[in-house]
Formats: sequence, C-alpha cells, structure tokens
Amino acid sequence: MLDSRLLLTFSLVLFTFFLSAQETILSSGTNANGSGGSIAYSLGQVSIDLNVGNSGSVLQGVQQPYEIYTVGTDELSAIYLKLNAYPNPTSDQLVLTVEDMNFENLSYHLYNSTGKTLISNECDESITNINLNQYPSDTYLLSITNNHLTIKTFRIIKN
Repeated sequence: MLDSRLLLTFSLVLFTFFLSAQETILSSGTNANGSGGSIAYSLGQVSIDLNVGNSGSVLQGVQQPYEIYTVGTDELSAIYLKLNAYPNPTSDQLVLTVEDMNFENLSYHLYNSTGKTLISNECDESITNINLNQYPSDTYLLSITNNHLTIKTFRIIKN
C-alpha cells in the first residue's frame, strides 16, 4: 500500500515536469466587479514558439516591433539643412533646401517603412524637388549624406 502511494506520488511529480501550458505576453488586464459577479481578464497574445539566434530572438505568433536606428554624425556647425514640405504633411512634392554647404558628394536617400530604398540621388543645387506622386500614403525617412556619412534624417509623412 505504501509502495503504491509512493509510486503514484512520484509519478505525479514526474508528470508535472513534462506538462507545458500556453505562455502569454500580456498588454493589459484587470478585475471587473458588478452586481452579477466578478471576472478577471487579461489582454495579450499567445506565444507559440520561441526561436533564438545569434542576432536576437523571435516569438512566433506575437506581433514584433519594427525599429529603425540611424547612426551618423550631427555636424550642425558645418551644415545648415532646411527641409520644406508643401503642404506639411506633403501630398506629392518635397522641397529640400540646403544652405551654407558645398554640394560635392551631398546626396539624399528616401526609405519606406520597411527600410527599402525608394529614391537615391545627388543634391546638385541648393533647392532639390523630390516627387512623391508614385508612392502611397505612408511615413518615409529622408536621409541626407555627405561622403557616405549620414548628416541628417527627416521623417516625412505623405497623405
């Protein structure tokens, strides 16, 4: 009798190590009380699978944030950039105005929200028109570079 209880207890303890439940990442939750009773709830997503690699990790089934990092120097003493978007936010044209800067090796690059380069041209004059008619409404990044070094990055909103 004692051996069967010990075996049953050991089996239950061993069995609990192999159990797994759903893992959730909660964004919110609370307890709600009313005249009909109470309920506790949480808002989140079910994590299906975790994949880990050298460059990071991803939880499948969970929305992943998309972050854009820009690295460059801020040479405010050497350059004065003025960006005018007509209208602001723009619907079709951007006007990039560069003052007090040598245009040699100065260029601009327009990126969409996924980081794909849409336009890459050199700035030859103090006023550069950038046509956005063919692109959908979205948020874009306009990066100004000098000798392949990022000087300034602007966030552009197109209606």
